[in-house]
Amino acid sequence: MKKAFIIALLTITYLAVVAQDEIIDIPQDDYPQPGRPGGLYGKVVEATSNKGIQAASVQVFVKKNGATADAGGDSLVTGMLTKANGDFRFPDINLPDSFFVRFSAVGFNNIDARYNRRKNKDKESSPSMDLGNVKLEVVAKVLGEVIVVAQRPGLIMGIDRKIFNVDKN
Repeated sequence: MKKAFIIALLTITYLAVVAQDEIIDIPQDDYPQPGRPGGLYGKVVEATSNKGIQAASVQVFVKKNGATADAGGDSLVTGMLTKANGDFRFPDINLPDSFFVRFSAVGFNNIDARYNRRKNKDKESSPSMDLGNVKLEVVAKVLGEVIVVAQRPGLIMGIDRKIFNVDKN
């Protein structure tokens, strides 16, 4: 009886100690790591209010080798939708010196922008690049008129009765 009690007590103590051990998972995307490729980040905002646009599409393109711009020479590298506050981040992306980014959202004009990474003679260019706030203009379309047409069904089944619409007969 004492052995069973001691084993049960030790088991409960062990489980309590293991349950207290927390593993803190720090996302590596938020902190630049030496030796890792840089990233591309920024924020998509509405032009008038500077509020972030949720679920705006951000697509990164690079020029194909030997391709010309008129022959569809851009190749999609990666893409994502922005977060609720309009932020986007491509943490581990190797970009050439020149690349192209397309920003689009429903109800807004699309923006196609070409970016160049500058290299100084004294030091290498930064592996990460901040595109800043990208402002999208609202596309407003006014409808002339709206006509709502609805019809009642011929038979409506209720819990305690059936209703027949005579107009449908």
